[in-house]
Amino acid sequence: MMAALSAMSFFLIMRVLALTSAYYSTTFFRRHVGVSTFLRSSVQENSSIEKKCLTEARVFEQLCHEVGVQPAGLLRLGESADGIRGLYLNRAVKTGDLVLSIPLNKCLRDDQQLPDWMPRTEDESVEECGAWALRLAACLMEAQKSPYQSHHSLWFSLLPNPSDLRSSLPIHWDDEIVQSTSHTAFTMAVDSAYFARAGAIQSIDVDVDFSGALDVIQTRTCRVQTSKGYPLRLLAPVFDLFNHASPATAEFSLENDNMLVVRAMADLEEDQHVCIDYGPSTKPAWNSLVSYGFITAEDEELAEVYLDGVRYEVGPDFIPEDMVVAASSVYLAQTHALDENVVLTPEIAMLLARRISDVAHSYSLPPGTNEGTAIESTPVSTISMRWASALRWNQHRILLKCSSNLQDWAEQQSSID
Repeated sequence: MMAALSAMSFFLIMRVLALTSAYYSTTFFRRHVGVSTFLRSSVQENSSIEKKCLTEARVFEQLCHEVGVQPAGLLRLGESADGIRGLYLNRAVKTGDLVLSIPLNKCLRDDQQLPDWMPRTEDESVEECGAWALRLAACLMEAQKSPYQSHHSLWFSLLPNPSDLRSSLPIHWDDEIVQSTSHTAFTMAVDSAYFARAGAIQSIDVDVDFSGALDVIQTRTCRVQTSKGYPLRLLAPVFDLFNHASPATAEFSLENDNMLVVRAMADLEEDQHVCIDYGPSTKPAWNSLVSYGFITAEDEELAEVYLDGVRYEVGPDFIPEDMVVAASSVYLAQTHALDENVVLTPEIAMLLARRISDVAHSYSLPPGTNEGTAIESTPVSTISMRWASALRWNQHRILLKCSSNLQDWAEQQSSID
């Protein structure tokens, strides 16, 4: 009789397999810093990529000067040889060195004086439905309407194209595109985000379209802790151009309650891409897409899979114990076996591998293949579908790796037995 292996032992073996066969890599998130309408109009006569990047670089340098960024000249807005656009070092720095500092009075803050048309409620309970985001959005809209400080117009020229940004955020997608991901947790998160934003807007009696400003706030705001213990949300020029990576190469904080600072977390070389960690909202991949409109490949990846109507989350080297229990029940029912011990055997591992592989295959098919539906192609839907397809591919890749590792483990155990 083949030796039975406990589920816990399986997890340990899967971890070892992952170390030898997984192909994880740090993924940098490129913020939506596409050329804005303002900047696009300034380069219409010469639309080459080099000319556009040169123009943006000059705008960035002037913005840093106007905002009072320190250390002066350390960072540049550029693009690497492999097309990653972000902030790069002009010279090397050491661990703990200052990479960036911005005076708080150059940032938009959720505690600053609101424009006259925006009411401010004293009801703290509305914080849960995004009142702080509305306050920050109102300040952004007021600054855009009347750029009373010289750095505002420079900053706004580097903000994303509103249409492209909107297309990348699932909160604005058509239901058909959301459903095309075939991902239950993602769909529920999109619905929750949609109704949370709608509820926040309805909580104030103002006939204003907050949509575009809230998109910027959602994707570019940072949260810092003050010395008095309360959180402060900021929309900071220059800082908002930092990309996400995990692990990050820099970290940010509020110092002396008047400076937003970024410090190196390791020795960084000249020309190195500097990235920060956006936090738990980037995990797993579907949550990152809902929150920021992008997908990363993190070390702790999860994919959704159903077994007999029950939802589970699996990873390349992880199977939840309750899924093993369920698979054991299925196997015993199919084979009429008498052994009721809940253990992971090669047979059960192969059963799970087949189920997971089937789901992985379904994610590789074009959306609507099984339903017989087609999604109308428009400039907006094309961008949205690209991200929806990226999520499907992310799930496909994770499930395929999980299935492969299960099969490898089952084969190893069979050979041992």
